[in-house]
Amino acid sequence: MRSNELCRAPDYQIARGRKSKIATRFPTKATILAAALSVAPCIASAITLNFGDSIQSDFASTGVMSYYNVADGINATLTSDSSFVSGNASKNGSVDDDIRVNTNAGTVNLTLSLFDSTVGDGFESLYDPGVDYDWTLAFYDIDGYDPTGSWYETVTVYADAASELTYTVTETTALDVTSGSGSVTFSAVDAPAVKGQDGLNGELTDEQSSVAAIIGISNTSVLDFSFTIVDNRDSNSSSRNLLIDGGNISLASATVTTPIAPVPLPAAGLLMIAAMATMGVASRRSRKS
Repeated sequence: MRSNELCRAPDYQIARGRKSKIATRFPTKATILAAALSVAPCIASAITLNFGDSIQSDFASTGVMSYYNVADGINATLTSDSSFVSGNASKNGSVDDDIRVNTNAGTVNLTLSLFDSTVGDGFESLYDPGVDYDWTLAFYDIDGYDPTGSWYETVTVYADAASELTYTVTETTALDVTSGSGSVTFSAVDAPAVKGQDGLNGELTDEQSSVAAIIGISNTSVLDFSFTIVDNRDSNSSSRNLLIDGGNISLASATVTTPIAPVPLPAAGLLMIAAMATMGVASRRSRKS
């Protein structure tokens, strides 16, 4: 589903800006595909993070989900700053190698951290390869319920003071994207409900990519974000899911690109996967339970 031997394509963005350590990119689908076809897979020092398949049903009460051996020498945790209500606790954990969080209406503040598994109990020392590195990951299934905005999801990602935060969405994204002081928010207030709560199994349709966002950070193994469920219906007891593709860590010292001749286009559903792979990760998504 994801390759750890794909390098970033040449710069393809059609617009770029910065605000409080946040860089934004809005590529067209056509230019993404052109970039994808102009650069071949290459041998790079890229580490793919796979979170397996797990059920961690006590997450809402304990505030901690632990993931072992997400890559060679790397463990991970997802922590919340307080307990919360999860209407389907068995959805917390991971599916199809991606993190999955299930919560009811309200906001959950979360932190995803990577650790050096060779130190102490494997969760004592944050991951640090000793060289500059980029971590690219994807949030997906940031979707809604109906056009009235009565039940939808919002994700806010926060920039580390020492690391530039970048995000990428498709030009036809269904998400309302707002960058603030040191953060970027993706709101699905006008987005439809899109299937994906059980992982994408290597498939990524245009509809699914329209409710996904790729996040890039550099030289940090900690990412803070919040997941909010807005429910304005008469009964707001149902829960929803957010999925996170842990993506890739690319060590700057060993990235090499190799131009090749164009290749035949794959099936339509795989075009966006090829495009997002050039950014180091194939986005995926979930949906409400």
